[in-house]
Amino acid sequence: MATPTDMGHVYADVTFHGPNGRQERRNLMVDTGTLYTWIPASLAESLGVAREVLRPFRIATGEVVHRWTGEVVVELLDSRVTTIVVFGDEGTRGLLGVYTLEGLLLEVDTTNHVLKKADAANAYAVTARMESLAAASA
Repeated sequence: MATPTDMGHVYADVTFHGPNGRQERRNLMVDTGTLYTWIPASLAESLGVAREVLRPFRIATGEVVHRWTGEVVVELLDSRVTTIVVFGDEGTRGLLGVYTLEGLLLEVDTTNHVLKKADAANAYAVTARMESLAAASA
């Protein structure tokens, strides 16, 4: 379930399905300014998520930090998808990033401060490119 707060932030109850069969439900803040979903490293490890790629991230202070990423199945609002998660610092609540939202076909309703299912995935660039190719070959 996605819930609003009085500060205008949106939080969502996300269920993580680990490769080891373990499931864990967490309430994460939705952050459309972050690409991937961030969870504490201990949660990722307890789910059996493998450390796959060490990636650079620019954090709010402007500093670049390096964190491990891996893949896990997430479930939210009756949708499931495999997504990339960042092994975050301990003690952090976690963030639900845009990559995960797009994969689940979810969007933020900025009027009501909740997540909702999108009616379709965005594919504007693909459509424009296909129309351009069709016009060129005509």
